Amino acid sequence: MAAAATRLPISQVLVFEQSGRVLWRRGAPSLAGDPVSALVGRYLLEEKGGGQRAAIGEHDLHWRLVNECGLVVVVAAPRTLELDWCGDLAEAAKRKVAALARGAPDARAALRGGFDATYDSLERELEGKLALRRKRETAELEQRRARAAEQRERQAAAKAEAEAEAEEDDDADDD
Repeated sequence: MAAAATRLPISQVLVFEQSGRVLWRRGAPSLAGDPVSALVGRYLLEEKGGGQRAAIGEHDLHWRLVNECGLVVVVAAPRTLELDWCGDLAEAAKRKVAALARGAPDARAALRGGFDATYDSLERELEGKLALRRKRETAELEQRRARAAEQRERQAAAKAEAEAEAEEDDDADDD
């Protein structure tokens, strides 16, 4: 199974059986330190905690269990990027995998054969949402900057007015 590159700044997206057998992959063929195997061993097999995120090695892993078909969706991202939307991607991929599982007699075969187009659509949708969020955040930042500039101008005007009044008072006292 050849893994295509991902358009998003993540290392890998996987869908695998809870036993660890990979059914679908996007991104790097392997990750340094094999964090996904560590995830399976430390969290999934031992069923530790209710968390769906773990920092393992150089990666943050976000996972979701697709209980209907015994699958796991994992998004692995470099820890250095601190991406706050990886959990959203994992959740959206989980919903797509679950829908595929409900609609196919053999979910695993359907996933191996046809999830690429579904994931590509999901990636484009997330890119659009991220672009809108960046645009909104940029607009909010510009508004804060404009308000701060206005406040500085008002403060400078008030200071100049106070200095002018003080100078007038000094001139009046000198007379």
